Amino acid sequence: MGMQNILPFYSQNGSINGIQRGLNFGSAHATIMNHLSEDRALSFIKASIFYLSFGKDDFIELLQQNASGTAKQNSTDQEFAHILADQMIHVIRNLYAMNVKRIICMGILPLGCTPRVLLNQYNSTAQPHDDDDDVARGCVEETNAHVLEYNRELREQISELLVELSDAQLLFCDVYQDF
Repeated sequence: MGMQNILPFYSQNGSINGIQRGLNFGSAHATIMNHLSEDRALSFIKASIFYLSFGKDDFIELLQQNASGTAKQNSTDQEFAHILADQMIHVIRNLYAMNVKRIICMGILPLGCTPRVLLNQYNSTAQPHDDDDDVARGCVEETNAHVLEYNRELREQISELLVELSDAQLLFCDVYQDF
């Protein structure tokens, strides 16, 4: 294309002239790990805290499929929570195998109180009833029950993993209970 290559951000000397040409944060050459010895990289890994947060989007997708009637009924909600927790544990084990010893695992917030879930619930009920309608109370309790099951399952599995991986520092952060 005839464009001048922009140097990785770490190679800039901090001058205005260097910055005016641009900074490249997306280059494979911009990674700090390419410039470290294996021992130094391992030292960084051991000193780092890894933050894992996933499962929320999986629940949202499942909820959308349930609301639209396109969900496949291959597993119960309890099985779904167990599968997601198993995936988190799998990731933790993989990281541990790469010498990652300090990990924070986030639970999921009460998704049943989010506007998206409330709107789906409202649109899926033909006649809301004030006395028993979840939307009238501000949260979809069924959705929150699924999230609680996932958080409970993840907490249990992390507790078991802590016994097995005694030199690991694993922390489950139950954001639902602190909400």
